Amino acid sequence: MKVLVTGGAGFIGSHSVEALCLHGHDVLVLDNFSTGDRKNIANCPDIEIAGGDIRDFDGLRALLRVNRVDAILHLAALTSDPLSVEQPREYHDVNLTGTLNVLDAGRLSGVRRVVLASSSAVYGSGSAVPSRR
Repeated sequence: MKVLVTGGAGFIGSHSVEALCLHGHDVLVLDNFSTGDRKNIANCPDIEIAGGDIRDFDGLRALLRVNRVDAILHLAALTSDPLSVEQPREYHDVNLTGTLNVLDAGRLSGVRRVVLASSSAVYGSGSAVPSRR
C-alpha cells in the first residue's frame, strides 16, 4: 500500500514512517520541515520525501495524483498552546485549512483511507499531572 504521511519528519510522524516501512508499505513523506527534521527519517532509506506544505492545495493535489496514494496518515499540525494564542491565524491556517486541504485533495484523488491523529493540545493546558484524557 502507498501511504502519504503528512508531518512525517516530526516526532510521531517519523516513528509512524518507520513502522509503515517495517510492515512493507511504500511511504511518501510530505513535510515542510518547520519542526520536523530529515535525520528523523534517515533510518528509512526507501521512502520518498516531498518537501511541501499542507496549506498548498494545488501542490498537495498534484502530489497525490502523481504518486497514486492509497492512504493518508495526516500528522502535520502546529501544537503549541501558547503560540496558538499568539498566532491564531497561522494555527488556524495550518490545522484547519491544511487538514481540509488534505481531506479534499485526498477525496478528489480517489484516496479511500485517511487517518487523522490529533494532539493533546486540543484539550488545552491542564493543571493536574497526569491528566485524564
